[in-house]
Amino acid sequence: MNIFRRILIKIGKINILNKLFEIDVLKKRQIKKGPLKGLFFYGKYYDNRYFSDFFEDKIVKLIQKIIKEGNVYDIGAHFGFYSLIFAKLIKKGKVYCFEPNPYCLERLKNTIALNNLGAEVQIYDFGIGSENTDKEIMIIPDNLARSTIDEERKEYYDKEKKYKFEKKTVPLKSLDALNFPPPALVKIDVEGFELDVIKGMKGVLHNLSPDLIGEIH
Repeated sequence: MNIFRRILIKIGKINILNKLFEIDVLKKRQIKKGPLKGLFFYGKYYDNRYFSDFFEDKIVKLIQKIIKEGNVYDIGAHFGFYSLIFAKLIKKGKVYCFEPNPYCLERLKNTIALNNLGAEVQIYDFGIGSENTDKEIMIIPDNLARSTIDEERKEYYDKEKKYKFEKKTVPLKSLDALNFPPPALVKIDVEGFELDVIKGMKGVLHNLSPDLIGEIH
C-alpha cells in the first residue's frame, strides 16, 4: 500500500469519526464520569477532557474538603468545570465567574444554562487585574486554555510561533473596586496573570481572609 493511499484512508477515518461524534461541533454534551456525572457541558467532543473524572482530581478533592458556606469567586472560569463543582458543593452562597475570553465565555454561559444554574452562578465578561483598565488578551483558538493577558507569556508565544492567535482588547477590574458580596473562597487560574489579580484584591484578602486556590506560572 503506497503512502498516498494510506493518507487517504487516514483522512477518511477522521472524517467518519468527525461525522459520528460531531468532534468539531459546539453542542450540548453529557458528562459521563466523575464528580459532575449526569450534568451537561457545551463544547466540542474533545472538550470532554476538561470535565472528566481525572481532570485536576487532586484539586477537586481539596475543594471538596475545604469548601464551606459562602460565595465563591471563579477568576478565569474557562469552560465552567470549576463553576459547576462550586455550584454543586456550596449550600449557601453564589458562584461569581469572571471570564474575558469571548470563546470561553460562550461555552461557559451555555454550560451554566444547560444545567439550569442561572440563579446560583453569575457570569461577568471582564477579567480581574490590579486596576480598572483595558488590556490586550492573546487568544489561542486551538488551545483556549493557554490564552493569556500576561505580557511575558504573550512575548513567549510571539517568539515561539507555535500557535496561531488572535488579539483582542478586554476590560479588567480589580476585586477591591467591585462592590460584590464577600467571598469565602477565591479560585484563580489566569495563565501567568496571577500576581496582577492578587495586587487588585489586597483589601479582600486583608479584610475577609477567604480561602485561596490558584495556579502559579
